[in-house]
Amino acid sequence: MSLEERQKEWYDSRDNYLIEYSDSAKSTVAIYFCSNNLFYPHTLEAFEKYVVKTDRYEWYGLRVKRAAKHIFVRDVYKQWYASGLNSRIPNVDSLLLFLKHECEGYKEIVAVGSSAGGYASTLFGTMLNANICFNFNGQWELFSSVEKNGKIISPVLHRILKQGEARYMDIAKPKYDVDSVFYFMSSKSPWDIKQNDHAKGMKRIYRICFNTKHHGIPFLKCSLEELLQYDKKQLKEMSGKSYNPILFSCKISGVWKVTQFLLKEIKKRLQRC
Repeated sequence: MSLEERQKEWYDSRDNYLIEYSDSAKSTVAIYFCSNNLFYPHTLEAFEKYVVKTDRYEWYGLRVKRAAKHIFVRDVYKQWYASGLNSRIPNVDSLLLFLKHECEGYKEIVAVGSSAGGYASTLFGTMLNANICFNFNGQWELFSSVEKNGKIISPVLHRILKQGEARYMDIAKPKYDVDSVFYFMSSKSPWDIKQNDHAKGMKRIYRICFNTKHHGIPFLKCSLEELLQYDKKQLKEMSGKSYNPILFSCKISGVWKVTQFLLKEIKKRLQRC
């Protein structure tokens, strides 16, 4: 069986979303969008390991603690949710309706995602009128991700383009330019620089820049637990500035936690040598 066949089988037979509750008395719902790093490398073996065997959702170990409801979603095709989640939620519009239904009755909506998940956090979060959209180096346009060196690398997006249906492939538009989007951006990453340049007309979103080439989470991941608990006021205070990733994490999480994290990372790298 090929990777494509296995993905289709999983897409047709599984929900590819997970909903958990933590406290029915709270009024916040959080949506966590997996990125295209759901499994890596892009092989059948990696898909079996991370999706089939471990049933992976990238953000599962992290929570917005004030949320009563947690919605984890993943795109097994790794195509920026252009094909939705499964054969019953097969596109952006049906996924939006699903999320609207699941968010009904909650006063606050928080959307979370990095890279392709950051794109989804902004796309769906703004259409859901989310209070906070965490966008960690998310894309603003997808046209440049369809082909590379003349080779189609995103078949679902390519098919959508051929069908003339590209409404959601460019979200650097006024309808998505809202003050609930917090865009954490790597200022030395070539891909993220290009994406940020494409979104230069977005004036209402809050940009929080980091002096790093690293795509995805632009600071130490150990600080995500604390950062996800920030409210809108705290996040606004961060915007319009440029940060050193390590110093930022020290400020958010404390020197001791950061030191422990770095020591563990060094140990992992030494073990791989």
